[in-house]
Amino acid sequence: MTPSLDAAELLIREGDEWPIPAQWAALPAHRLVFRHIDTPPLSGGPYRRICGLGIVRYADPLVLLERLYQALTPGGELILVDRFRPTAADTDLPWEGYHPIPQLQALAEKIGFTVATLPPLAPSPAPVTVQLTLVRNPQPPRWRVGFAAPENLPALADLFQRVFGGEMSAELWHWKYGSGRGQSAVAWAEGRLVAHYGGITRPIRYFGRAEQACQVADVMVEQTERGVLTRKGAFFLTGSSLPEACSGWGAKHIIGFGFPNLRHLTLAARIGLYQEVGRILELAWTPRGPAELTAGLRATEITPGHWPRYRARVEALWQRMAGAFQQGIIGVRDAAWFEYRYLRHPHHHYRLYWVTRGLLRRPVGLFVLRPLEGRCELMDLAGVPDAFPGLVALARVEAGRLGAAELFAWVSRAHLPHFQQPEHDVRDPDVVIPTSVWTPAPPAEQLAERWFLMAGDTDFL
Repeated sequence: MTPSLDAAELLIREGDEWPIPAQWAALPAHRLVFRHIDTPPLSGGPYRRICGLGIVRYADPLVLLERLYQALTPGGELILVDRFRPTAADTDLPWEGYHPIPQLQALAEKIGFTVATLPPLAPSPAPVTVQLTLVRNPQPPRWRVGFAAPENLPALADLFQRVFGGEMSAELWHWKYGSGRGQSAVAWAEGRLVAHYGGITRPIRYFGRAEQACQVADVMVEQTERGVLTRKGAFFLTGSSLPEACSGWGAKHIIGFGFPNLRHLTLAARIGLYQEVGRILELAWTPRGPAELTAGLRATEITPGHWPRYRARVEALWQRMAGAFQQGIIGVRDAAWFEYRYLRHPHHHYRLYWVTRGLLRRPVGLFVLRPLEGRCELMDLAGVPDAFPGLVALARVEAGRLGAAELFAWVSRAHLPHFQQPEHDVRDPDVVIPTSVWTPAPPAEQLAERWFLMAGDTDFL
């Protein structure tokens, strides 16, 4: 970084929309971007004053505020000049990168700032130019919120081991959250990481429209902190910070969702974070022999080396599938999704099958299996709903060829009829579909029983 004329002050700007204030005119205007978790710490400093011109829009606010907090001296001043929404407008507008002032203010206070100056704002759905002045508190609060940065990975892996008893490898973490795919809120207590609340960006079709959803992942709270299930505890602070940063009307993600069990959903609902909009059920079938298949369907396994020849076919299949789900919510299942989710997973091995019909091999669908010990899981599929029974029938055949005694699948309750075969078992895996209600967002009633979800939509299977 080029040394400034006053080494205790830093001017940052992203665009040229705002003129540099006179008192900052002598300082070089560094251009820095705070878009996602891979943003490195600021070099230089610590600074007693930082002025940011136009750096909030399109930034990840958790990353932005945490990195600037780290760069300031205790008691240091942060001046942000940008366009903001005075409120989180309850209107169906696309994300434009203008963060609601109330949510940004709440985030700043959890990270360790005090709002020093904020001009009075009249309610307005349109963005307005605001100068917001924050001061870094001399002493951190009991729990200080930040974001999960790459340099925090050893502490995150240690927390994952203590909470879940398993390993969070660097490869898995980057597969989930790296390169702008995700973001996380963490809580620190006396320099120790005690909570993590992750969010993964999932492109969706929301009632026929292209949107993004925030998939909650890797919710972890240190054993000693779990008793504080109030609006001041580590779980609440991280669980409310993530939607404040990126979910709801006018945010990067229009809605949030996840796969908690009923107990965890009840706890989160009690403090105002979640509301139930559906359930996951488990369907199970016995495998079938090839001779039992009489519908003229054929499954061809797609090896990673042959994937390039299937990309265009999968894209066309996804367009047909998306058209059949215009009245609901579905995660995008295009070629890029199948390649990333199943062929590039750092640990799990999946088997993908392309399904055709007849001598002309007309495309019917795609399904994904995960072989397990004695069982086989139907993770995902693509195709129109009318094709689902045939895809399940073929999946039963392939499960038998893999030596499985049972094929099973997780399916959102509303779409159970599309998967039913003449013989099947229905079980309750204790998985609830929630929606985030902490920030202004589409109401839960509008989303009830509208999600199409399978095990492949999770991040942990």
